[in-house]
Formats: sequence, C-alpha cells, structure tokens
Amino acid sequence: MQVNRSAYYVYARGETHRESPSRINCVARIKEYFYIHHRRRYGRRRIAVELKIGRHRVRKVLQRENLRAIAPKKFKPQMTDSKHGQPVSPNLLQHGANTPESLGEVLVGDITYLPLRGGGFYYLACFSRGGSSAGRCRSDDGTTCY
Repeated sequence: MQVNRSAYYVYARGETHRESPSRINCVARIKEYFYIHHRRRYGRRRIAVELKIGRHRVRKVLQRENLRAIAPKKFKPQMTDSKHGQPVSPNLLQHGANTPESLGEVLVGDITYLPLRGGGFYYLACFSRGGSSAGRCRSDDGTTCY
C-alpha cells in the first residue's frame, strides 16, 4: 500500500482531517442560498454564479448534503375534461325541428392553443358556418386568418 509518510504519521497520531473554516462557511452559504434565498429553485450553476464560487464545488456540496432543486412544472392550458361522470349533451342539430335545411344556418366553432417558443401559448378561435368548406379564424389579438 502506497501512503504518504506524512499522512501515515498524522493517522498514527490519531489526528483526523478537519475541514477549514472557509469551507464550512462556503457550505453554510450554499445551503442558505438554496433554502432561504431561492426556496430550492436554484441549481448548482445559478448558485455558483450568485456566490462567485466554482460550480463543481457547489455540485459536491449539493450532492453531499443530498439537495436537489425543484424543477418547474411545464405549463399546460386547462382543456376540456372528457373523462367526467356527467351526461354528454345531446346533438340538437341531428334530430327534430333544429335540423338545418340549407347552407349557412349553423355556426361551428373551435378553440386552439398554439405553443410558442418562449414558453407561452397563442389562443386561436375559429368559426365557420355549417356546410361551407372555407373556415374563418379569429385570434385573440383581433387578426383574421383563412
């Protein structure tokens, strides 16, 4: 076994490795920023930039202390709940006196959310007169598309 002579004599005297006060202070600061300042939302890179210390040192401290940042959930717009236990509304146009007899008597609509690169969504509402093949769409900012 190859051990440094000085390390062997330190071990033989019963002295153990002690962490330096600056390293203990560093661990305390990392934990403070992790829990108190940023509520477990910052990871090793953002903490390292803010404290101006190496990200690898922050990584070691976070791993040693078993600390993991909370990742934000992806935004998902509220959609129709299709699995509800309520009865489904009947199609009033299919039977009875409401049956359309000519083109243009029925207005049909749809709402669509288009995801954007920045993380937001674009709201698009499309309306069409029943029976016509060309739909007319209107977005939330007032523009009309065909």
